[in-house]
Amino acid sequence: MEFHYICDSERIVRTTFSPEHFDGVEFSNAAISLDDLSSRGVSVDREGITPLSALDKRIEAQVAKNPDARQSVVYSVLLVGAVRAIQGQEASQALEVKADPIKEENEGHALILSAKPRGKAELRALRLRLIGMMKAGLHSKGTLQFKA
Repeated sequence: MEFHYICDSERIVRTTFSPEHFDGVEFSNAAISLDDLSSRGVSVDREGITPLSALDKRIEAQVAKNPDARQSVVYSVLLVGAVRAIQGQEASQALEVKADPIKEENEGHALILSAKPRGKAELRALRLRLIGMMKAGLHSKGTLQFKA
């Protein structure tokens, strides 16, 4: 089954780590790479489509790379429409949310990325907006609805 279109009412989850990205109060800028935001895409998971097993497998692999900095997992829920509603300096849609399924692993993987090329200053401003949304959308794993 393929899930290419992402509607504005869909919830996406950004997974980060504490203390690497979140100190228990605030997210650091490291929670969203400017390079990812500008070109590669910021990795997120579509709630209800992403298999929990795929998420757990990815988290386990990421923690193994840096266990001291990745002592606990931090989940932030974002509404796709709210991400798409963020405007850039030109007062148009600044960010896109695109499906990016990883075949046979995670059909619910998606990316947040800049809708057009931007300078570092504007990317930093967009990152701050996303980080604010991540903080407002903090959730515990038990409240998320991933595919069984």
